[in-house]
Amino acid sequence: MKKYRRIAALLLAVSLLAALFTGCAVTKTEETQKSGLVNVRPEMYDASFWTAKYKQANKALLSGDEILKLNGQIIQSTIGMEDITYYNTSLGGVQLGVYLKEYPFPEGTLYGADGAILYAEPEKTTDDDGNEVEGEETYTFKAEVLDNRGAEDVPSSNSVTYALALANTELRRFPSAENVFASETDRSVDLFRVCSINLGEPMVVLYESVDELWYFVQTRTCRGWIFWGDVILTEKSEWLNYIRAEKFLVVTDPAITLPARSFDSAPLTLYMGTMLPIYEQPASAAPSTTITDGTYTVLLPDKDMFGNYTTTKYNLPAASGVHVGYLEYTPENVLKTAFKLSGQTLHAGGIGGGWDENSFFTSVFACFGIFLPFDIAAQKQIAADDTDLTLASTKDITAELDASAPGTLLYTDQGAAFYLGKDGEHYFVLQPAGSCFIDATR
Repeated sequence: MKKYRRIAALLLAVSLLAALFTGCAVTKTEETQKSGLVNVRPEMYDASFWTAKYKQANKALLSGDEILKLNGQIIQSTIGMEDITYYNTSLGGVQLGVYLKEYPFPEGTLYGADGAILYAEPEKTTDDDGNEVEGEETYTFKAEVLDNRGAEDVPSSNSVTYALALANTELRRFPSAENVFASETDRSVDLFRVCSINLGEPMVVLYESVDELWYFVQTRTCRGWIFWGDVILTEKSEWLNYIRAEKFLVVTDPAITLPARSFDSAPLTLYMGTMLPIYEQPASAAPSTTITDGTYTVLLPDKDMFGNYTTTKYNLPAASGVHVGYLEYTPENVLKTAFKLSGQTLHAGGIGGGWDENSFFTSVFACFGIFLPFDIAAQKQIAADDTDLTLASTKDITAELDASAPGTLLYTDQGAAFYLGKDGEHYFVLQPAGSCFIDATR
């Protein structure tokens, strides 16, 4: 058993829970009957069922300082992640050029949201001598998108600026708002989408698109293009004051929707993992508290009438699924936070602003101040202390499970499974053939 296995495994515990929530959360009894698992009972779909069995469920796995150290280790071992608070003030043209081209353009025919062809790869034929000849492109979409990056004319030195997200939005692989799909009818995966961005999320701006409508940015976890209207540029001191606020709230419910900030705006939705500074009265002001009549006053990033950075005060109900500061990193809190997402619809790639299996667990661990890579493949790579049972015998598997804490992520030749605990038999979550259920060792 590798050193620190339980901590690292619990860190990535909920990736298989993502599979559970799409089909099993709403009709748990029906799912159990359909799967034929007579030993799986409805109460097992409640986090408290498993945490009650774990004697050390309330014991902190890592302290705040240890989480900071863990974040540093994750950044060092993961391509695309950066400690943006210490990002260089400028970026060389060669390195920036590499970043701009790191996402390959999708192969094959590409379709828009309406099913129309955006780009068709030229047909390849052969000449009289048998040499392969590529036909001419009949669609200009690819050239327009790639040219808009400005990757062929990057200055030798590029100033870095700081920004905060003004809205819940997304990063794109290319500077284009066009939803791009590999199928005329399948809308499950937007090939240009990288990941979701929450309101208030910090980033550094590295470059601007040719049409000046997109910023190429680095967040804590990845790089990509973001629409200019979804961010506000700030001075670094203002930016640091916002993201390093001494007192802040973290959203711990899947999502909370609040009244609009103004008469001409939409209701405000805050997603799990969103961090918002708590407004504190200046020292010269009359004494007050951060909680008034059951509400917190938080600061939201905003633009003033001249387009400059400012903040807007917003009253947030204290009982609306938020927590002052990060949650304590305990097995019980991890499981309870993860199970809150039960019933949430999962979409491949997060189409339509929904959850995908990546944002599922990055959001859960953001509640503890742990910033994971946005991509599940990268997250698995940092789990150096996982448990591979591919070649283990039945006896070895049983012994390994006996020594495992709830939350251990197990690997087999069939994929992965999330270990929940023991109730006569060992139970875990898995996702076979597109369905999902809780299973027991047999």
